[in-house]
Parts: sequence; structure tokens; C-alpha cells
Amino acid sequence: MKPEPTDVTVRNGSRTETHCDLKIEDIRKACACNASLSDWDYHWKMYPRAERQSANVSVIPVNPSRSRNRKEAARDLVGRKSVRVWLRFPKATFHKSDGFYVLEMIPRKTSEFLELPVYRSQPININVTYRPGTAVITSIGPVAPWLIGVKVTLKCAIDSATSLGNPAPIFKWTRTGSSTILAQSATLLLENVTLDDNGIYVCTPYNSVGFGHSCGALLSFLDPSNLTPSSAGLETDKADNIAVFEVNTDVSLTCSAIALAGQHPSGQGNFRWTKVGDSVFQQNGATMTILQVQLTDSGMYVCTSQRGTTTSTANFVVNILPTLAGLPAASTDRVRKINGFLMIEVDNQSPFV
Repeated sequence: MKPEPTDVTVRNGSRTETHCDLKIEDIRKACACNASLSDWDYHWKMYPRAERQSANVSVIPVNPSRSRNRKEAARDLVGRKSVRVWLRFPKATFHKSDGFYVLEMIPRKTSEFLELPVYRSQPININVTYRPGTAVITSIGPVAPWLIGVKVTLKCAIDSATSLGNPAPIFKWTRTGSSTILAQSATLLLENVTLDDNGIYVCTPYNSVGFGHSCGALLSFLDPSNLTPSSAGLETDKADNIAVFEVNTDVSLTCSAIALAGQHPSGQGNFRWTKVGDSVFQQNGATMTILQVQLTDSGMYVCTSQRGTTTSTANFVVNILPTLAGLPAASTDRVRKINGFLMIEVDNQSPFV
């Protein structure tokens, strides 16, 4: 009972078929009896792969005869010398069709022969391939903010166990504005980073079937020699003091004084805004505004408040996103903040890929 073919690879959603030829002459030799093909019932049994052990073994009854019902089929098989048993998939899918299949011949209770054996064919491997799903950047270490000279590690994975892709995906790392492939693994290592390494780093999963959806992380590296440490006494209007804006939009950031121990909250003091690494930029007032921001406006901004003899500072990281096809105008609904970095969901039709 050898099926033909025994190894079938098919793309998800495509039609495929295989079969097993049974000859009564061979079966009679094996059982040393004068049985006919009508003395057995037939079904295919599907066994999931090791990585899909949660799936159940399923049984697919088959009728090797052209007859419509079981009784007519049995009569039709009485005098047959051979029969071809088909295994057909009009639309094979990974989650329902992928696995190993064995044709089983189960003796019928109505057979005149007692203790007929159960026969099983050699296994057929149905390998259903499909492209991977959406990538997510699972971690970046160390935690932001990132200073120049450090080593930064980014890790990427598929966001769902049900869309990993078959065969297993390869992860390609690139940086927006460049076609250079930085790495082809789930991990990207950036060593001894400089200010020139600022940008969006994109992880794209792919296999032999096609590309999955990409994901980008926006990284801004800072020069520690220019940093002013934050101090108590100021609160801001942005969570974690990280703000993201799209290019050509207007930016507004606000900081306000809060009461310190032993101080009365009255009196907001004088506010001054500066930008780390830019000796020219300066604005006065609690709110800083930049009209029609550009990519060069990304960086660290410092709000300084002077109340009497008390000076307080607060640092803002401002990241400016480029306008890209595949990202909606209000791109913030596709930007998620995870452990201090910004992750951007990306269409695989966009310039990220």
C-alpha cells in the first residue's frame, strides 16, 4: 500500500491530491485468505506534526467506489481486482490540511471472514506552505534613553503563533533610507552607536512563499556630554516624556511646576526651552512650539524652570516620523510605545520593505 506521491508540497489555499492503489491480489497474499475489497471500510487518518500537537488526529472516511451509498459500494467492490483511493484537497490550508496521512483498511463487521487484519499505507506528507504574518519588535536593550557608544540589541518575532509561516521565516533588518541589509536573523546588534545611527530600524519577515508585514523601531541616540539631568519639580504633558510627531506637523510641548517638599505650589516661575546639541535653539515660556517640524527636529529638548533660588529641569525625547506611503495621515494609531521605544506597524507595501 504505497501512495503516489508520498511527499506533497502545496501553497496555502491551493488544490492538491494524491492517491493509493490497492490490489486484491496483494491483499489476499498478505492475509492468506480469499477476501475481496468489499470486506474492508476505508478512511484516511491525519496526524499533526510535532509542532502542532494541540491539533487532534482526524479521520476522513472515503468511498473507493463510484457508488453513492455504503451498501452499493460494498457490492461494487466485490469483483474488483484493484481500486484507487484518492486523497483530495480542493483548498488545502495549513491549519486544517498540513500533516501526515495514512490510509487505513478496517475490516467490516459484516465480512464472512473472521479476524481480518487492519492494513495501513505508508504515510503521505502534505506540506502546506504560507507566508509569515506580522512582525513585532519584542525588546530593545538597554532601556531608553540610548547614549552614543553603547551596544543596542533589537529582537524581532512573529506576533501570533498561528501565523508563523511555513517554512520558518527569516528576519531581514534594514534602516529607512537605505537598502543595505543589516542582519538576517531575529536579532540585530548595533555596536558603538553614534548620532549618525539615529533612524527607524525595520524588521521584515519572509520565506520562500513571500513577505510578511514589517515593523519598525524609531531609535534616537544622545550625546551624554550634552545632557542635563532631569530633576524634581516639573511635570509634563507627555507620558514618559517621549513624544512622536509626523513630519510637517506642528509640535507643542508643555511643562509646569509642581510643589516640592516644604514649598508652596504658587508661582510657576520662568521657563526656558533648549535643545541638546543645538546652541542656537531657545524658547521662553511653559509651552514650546515648532511649526512644520522636519526630521532634523528630532532630539532631546530640556525645559528649565527658575523659581526663586530653585532650578528644575525636565527632558523630552522628540521623535519625528517621516511621511510614508502605507502609514495613515494620523500615524499615531499605528505607533506603540513599548519599554521606552516606539514601534511602528508597517504595511509590506510601504517603502519600509
